[in-house]
Amino acid sequence: MGREYKIKSLGVGNAKEGKVDGRYMEKIVDILISKNENDIAGIAVKFVMNNYSHNFNNYF
Repeated sequence: MGREYKIKSLGVGNAKEGKVDGRYMEKIVDILISKNENDIAGIAVKFVMNNYSHNFNNYF
């Protein structure tokens, strides 16, 4: 990636998640990619196992 691209993520740079404007409210994403200070992509990572034992009927 060129110098015009920036990545904001835990463990990279300032080690914080990124904030992206959503349709109705601001979203916090785990990985945010910006080009020339404009946000172009955001990725939120979720793990199915987080409360699987409590909500196993809702996942499949």
